Formats: sequence, structure tokens, C-alpha cells
Amino acid sequence: MLRQETMTDPLQAAHDAVRQVVVQSTSCVSYRSEGKLLLIGSAEQVLEIMPRLTTLQITVLLCPSATTQQRRQLTATANVLSVQNPVDFKLAGHFGAFALHIADQEPLRFDLVLDLREQQAFSQEVLPIGFYAPRDDARKLQDCLGELPEMRGQFDKPKYFVLDNERCAHCRSGIIGCQRCLDACPAGAIQSRDGQISVDPYLCQGCGDCSSVCPAGAISYNYPNRQDALSRLFSMLRAFFVAGGSRPVILLHDREQAPEMTASSPVIPFQLESIAAAGMEVWLAALAHGAQAVWLLDHDQMPKKSRQTLNRQMHQAEQILAGMGYAGDLIRWMAPSAVSYAQAGGLQIPPATFAGVADKREVIRMAIAHLLQHAPRKTYVVDLDGDAAFGEVRVAGDKCTLCMACVSVCPEAALLSGSNLPQLKFIESQCIQCGICQSACPEHAITLHGRYRYNENAAKHPKILHQEEAVECIQCHKPFTTESMLRAVSARLGRHPLFQGENRRRLRMCEQCRVEAMFGKP
Repeated sequence: MLRQETMTDPLQAAHDAVRQVVVQSTSCVSYRSEGKLLLIGSAEQVLEIMPRLTTLQITVLLCPSATTQQRRQLTATANVLSVQNPVDFKLAGHFGAFALHIADQEPLRFDLVLDLREQQAFSQEVLPIGFYAPRDDARKLQDCLGELPEMRGQFDKPKYFVLDNERCAHCRSGIIGCQRCLDACPAGAIQSRDGQISVDPYLCQGCGDCSSVCPAGAISYNYPNRQDALSRLFSMLRAFFVAGGSRPVILLHDREQAPEMTASSPVIPFQLESIAAAGMEVWLAALAHGAQAVWLLDHDQMPKKSRQTLNRQMHQAEQILAGMGYAGDLIRWMAPSAVSYAQAGGLQIPPATFAGVADKREVIRMAIAHLLQHAPRKTYVVDLDGDAAFGEVRVAGDKCTLCMACVSVCPEAALLSGSNLPQLKFIESQCIQCGICQSACPEHAITLHGRYRYNENAAKHPKILHQEEAVECIQCHKPFTTESMLRAVSARLGRHPLFQGENRRRLRMCEQCRVEAMFGKP
């Protein structure tokens, strides 16, 4: 008797494989609210909605101030404050811990804020949890009035990020370098304090932009972490192929924007807390593991900064792919209405076998190495636009004095001295284009150039950027400096009384001989 084998649906197999991957849990951030509400607006606005908020402890901040009759109506049920101009007060904090600062008074504490004005108290694109600003949107106001009374008690949310300041390239020796996360965060959760990056977990809402733009992996997304996210993605693709699927397209989407797919579709939805948390390393790794294309599901709720961040990353990824001869539409936005009929790119290569790892740059290098192996065109290097995290350091030989200031501040050890030789060396694979070396150079001899070097061995091999013959001490004949350094020192100290006339020859002595010439042997 013949037995009919049941074929597993490839799309279902892919989703089943994701559920089987155990992901590392993240810690939580807790908020506590007693229902103390700060209500900001005009007297007319406040009086209209206060009957809907009687279960909360309300303090009204009138802006502008009200008439005597209006104040009498308000003070019957609420504490009333007033200011003439918006600049007369400042609001800071987050859900459960908002602080209102008025002039020189002690700050007042609130759990919730409802700001009815057009010009709201917070300027960041993603507003703090517990801060409501419906502006002139009547429907949004009704939603706020329905939600506010429920915002009492203890609330938990994931801590979305992990920060490793030891790996951060923001500042070295007081010199500011990389600021990509500061520029990218739409929630205003990231600050620079005393040369160190800090992230407020209460303001962070898991957009993921910081993780996408961080060139060193100092900030990484943790819900799930990078290694777990990649493991889920790779397991999904393997299961899809094993079940008989072919030419899959990975559709990245936010948790709230899940698309509906048919069983026969080659499009595999891959859910993330935020698609901005998956940057170039995820896209390229997906292509290397057999995806024909990677689509990002578009939606109106995405912060503008997140979209800009992803667009820049997408452009750089396209440049890297184009340098290998691949089509320019392998990574793109996709409208929800177009998912079912959109045509994917033509990428068809054998799937890679490398596993998911935590190091962001290592994932990118492994993915590109596999894509290069099967590329339509083999190339050496491709230029990258914008704030690329890959590139080279260029040194003007007529300016560099080999003072090694750049070496001392490089956070990635991409710049090296020549040990006992007057040389400046560079390892391109380790450079993250943070710019600290450029700012530290006293001779302004350094410029940065964004590019990706495909030959991994060449990128990892130290390259000499500048070298000179060593100058010997005229007294003990020990090599101690370079001619360009002597010229720079002479220009600075040439008029110093200690180096005039016959004593000018001291400039060509090593440190020990110079001291002995000036003060005698000890």
C-alpha cells in the first residue's frame, strides 16, 4: 500500500522554526503612577474637559492666565497655577516622574501630563510615555481622555538597549568624535555627559535607531538582542528551504503592523519590535542566507528620524551591493497594499552557513564576503556617501609630523605607531570613521574617506600612511624624532631664550641630552 506523505507549507515551517528559537530575556523598566495629572492649556480648554477626569488628582497650569470667574470655577475642583508665557516654565522627566519648573520655585512632581496647547512642552519627535499632546485633533483628545484614568498603578516595559561605554567612540581625551546615536534618537533619550554617552531607559521607547547607526556596536538592541534576532532569521530561512520553498523575500515589520500573507506566498514576514532596530547587518545577512530581497513594511506611524536613519543605511547598503554588481532594489520600502503583488529582485545565490553573532561589524563582513563570492562582478573597493561607518584615514605627508596624537586617541586601535620606526600605520577593517583622530591632529593632516574594501585580508593588514627617516641626536646619536617634528618644534620654540644662538643646537638633541646640556649632568 502506498503512503501519501504530507508536505509542510514553507511559510508555516518558517514561522514554526522562529518559535523554536529560545531568545535571551531582557530586564524591565518600571513606572509607578498615583494619577497626579498636570493639565496645561487655556481656561476654556481645561473647563471643557475636566468633568471627564474627576478620578485623577488634577493640577491646572493656565497658559495664558484666566479671568477671576474662570479661576473660581477651576479652584473648586483642582489646584491652579498660571503663567503668562510658555517660556516661564519648563517640563522635564517621564511617566510617573514629571517635574514642572516655574521660575525659582521648587519643582512640582506629576505622574501624567495632558498638554492642550498647539506648542507642546516637549520638542522631541517621540514623546515620553505619560505625556499626552492631542493638539487640535478631536479624535486624539477623546482617546487621551479615555486612557488617562487608566494610567494608575505600576507599569513595566522592556529595557530595549544595552550600552557598553568601553566600546563607545563618542569621546577620547576630551575630544568629541562619533555622535550618530545622539543625532538619531527620536525620543531624546540619549545624552552626552562628561564625554560619555548615557541612555535614559525611562525615555527610551525601543525605536532602535541608535543600534542601527552605532558603528562600534556600543549600543545594541536587546529585545531581542542581535545574536538572537539573527538566529531566528536564519532558522526561518533554513526551514523555508527545507519545506520546499524557493526564492523567499524577507518582509521586516513592526509588531503593530503585521501583514496578512497567503500560504503560497514566497514573502516571509519577520516581526521586530521596531524595524529601525534591524540595520545593514540584518539586511545583508538575510541576503547572504538566501533571501531574494529584503523589504521594509512602510507605515505612517514611523518617526521621521527613524525613516531618515533607515534611508541612509539603505543607501550605503545599496552602494556596497552595487559595487559587487547586484541590482539596486534588493532592499527597499514596501507599502502594505503592494506586498501581495510586488516583484522581488533577482538575487539567487547559495545560502550562507555562518551563524548569528553579537558583533555587528563581523556580521556585515561575513555577509559581504559570502555575497562577494557569488557576485556578478568582483571589485576591490567602493566609495560610500554620508556618515558611513567604514572607510579609510588619509594623511597629508607634507603636514604630518608623526607626533602620534591620533594613535593615542583612536578608540578602535585602527591607527598604530611603527614601534621603533617613525611610521604611522592604519588597519582599515577596524576604522569606524568616528573622526576623533581628525580632531586630535594638531597639524590638521588627517581627513576621512568613507568606503568599503571588499578584500578582507587587505582591510585587516596594517598599511603605512606616513613614514620618515629617524633623526639622530647630535650628542648621543640615538634616533629620537623626525625632521618634520624638528621643524614644527623649531617654529614653536625658535624665539625662546633657551634656544637662541649657539643654544639652538639643543633642539636637535634627545630629551636626556638636552636636559644635561641645559642643567648639567646629575
